[in-house]
Amino acid sequence: MSTEEEEDGERLVFADEAARIAGIKPRTWRKYVQSQLAPPPDDPDLDRPAARRMPRWKVATVRHFTTHRVGRGRRSDLLGSPYAKEDA
Repeated sequence: MSTEEEEDGERLVFADEAARIAGIKPRTWRKYVQSQLAPPPDDPDLDRPAARRMPRWKVATVRHFTTHRVGRGRRSDLLGSPYAKEDA
C-alpha cells in the first residue's frame, strides 16, 4: 500500500461519502448506522446536541465494512449485529 493510499485511509468522511465509497445509497448507510449494521463512527461528533451531530468515518473503516459486510438475506434479527454493543 502506498503512502498516498494510507493517507487516504485516514481521511474522515461524512455519511454521504461513506455511502458512495460503500456503493450504497446515503439513506441505506444511515439505516445501517441506525440498525448498528455499519461500523460506529471514528469521530462521533459528541460535542453537538444529538439532533445536530455529523459523525464521520475513516475511509479505511468504510472500505473494511464494504469488504466484510454481511450479504443480502441475512437474518440479523437472529444473529445480531457485528457492530452492536454487547450488554454486560
